[in-house]
Amino acid sequence: MKINFIPTRRLVFILLLGTIPLFLGGPWIKPFMIFLVYNLIFLTLAVVDYFFISNFIIRVKRIVKDTFSLGIKNSVKISLSNKNSFSLFLQLKDDYPFQFKADRDNLFRLYLSPDSTEEIEYFLTPYERGKYNFGKMHIRCYSFLGLTGRRIVVEQRQKVRVYPNLDNVTRYQLMAIKGHLQRTGIKPAKILGRGMEFESLRDYLPDDEYSDINWKASARRGRLIVNQYDEEKSQNILILIDAGRMMTSCVGGISKLDYAVNTALILSYVCSLRGDKIGLLAFAGDIKSYLPPSKGKKHIQLILETLYDLTPELVEPNYSLALKFLGTKSRKRSLVFLFSDIMDQYSSEELIKYFPTLFPHHIPFCVAITDPVIREMATKDCTASREIYEQAMAEQVLWERKKALSIMGKKGVYTMEALPEELSVKVINEYLKIKVKAKL
Repeated sequence: MKINFIPTRRLVFILLLGTIPLFLGGPWIKPFMIFLVYNLIFLTLAVVDYFFISNFIIRVKRIVKDTFSLGIKNSVKISLSNKNSFSLFLQLKDDYPFQFKADRDNLFRLYLSPDSTEEIEYFLTPYERGKYNFGKMHIRCYSFLGLTGRRIVVEQRQKVRVYPNLDNVTRYQLMAIKGHLQRTGIKPAKILGRGMEFESLRDYLPDDEYSDINWKASARRGRLIVNQYDEEKSQNILILIDAGRMMTSCVGGISKLDYAVNTALILSYVCSLRGDKIGLLAFAGDIKSYLPPSKGKKHIQLILETLYDLTPELVEPNYSLALKFLGTKSRKRSLVFLFSDIMDQYSSEELIKYFPTLFPHHIPFCVAITDPVIREMATKDCTASREIYEQAMAEQVLWERKKALSIMGKKGVYTMEALPEELSVKVINEYLKIKVKAKL
């Protein structure tokens, strides 16, 4: 802790007032004596004021978690304790990472009564994952006269890691424990597929397979009845994340890659709840990271540690390399989710060419993130010629994107578009649908 003496504006103003007699004219001795006595009085008061804060005791502590969640407000608290018999007026400035956005002005002013403790709280919103450092805390203390102050620099450097939105995972965990996942839009119920062991009978639904109809039971009950089977466990779910240039674009201040990472983490947790194994492959121009399929809390934590510092690169993604690598590492039939971005059939030619080659050995599923600005532009009412032109361009972009996804769909690839705020729920529901229909 470094401490420095500082004069206040009040002291400077008072001392300047003492120079007025020097400019009144007449014999100089009397004005000079007034000036001298006046300034001597106030300098003495400044020394007394400084004496009160020269040996003061103040304790400062920043309270912050080691991990922050991406894209949401994270709390930072600063505790200040005045251990003196007199009051203090304080100004405090905290050196938080400049990449974070604060919810208020960084200069805090507060009054500490004798032998008291106050706590300041503010919130920071990070928009990129990775490691960041908090710096020093700068404090100015003033005594009751306000003539002098002291500058204090508190050396409390702290490191924080910005992870994908951990609050979402915690929320899913609590809802899973209470059985309330349907509140988030995820469809509840026990997942029953076409496993080997018979589970129960139920009424026929329009999307059921004809091969599941139990004709004897249907004849007895006078309506169509289908067989249900226990869900198969320990199936492979592979998550592929494109970290190329197309995923650098931002929606609401957060990159598409970060939305994909958040969804991948929540999907991993839900798959783990269902007893499935989760694998991870991140790539851009080359392979960035790979985790073979596994399950359990330790594996989920390993996925989190792998994803938290994954950053996009301004290169074209090498789909051919990624899928060849996947073919050598994972031979078991798997549901393969690819988080990428698609513009049209020409710019996404390599994706359209190579990703469908996973079918029919695997179940390929391409997930694209829709830009809400483009969608809004394509659907709003327009009157001005510029707005009409922009709407036509937006409609063209959406049509080209839909056409590219349709081409992959015809080649056996499941496809899906979703707005960023709907991405997690829609992906998880698609995963559950595939489990229900026992496609794996």
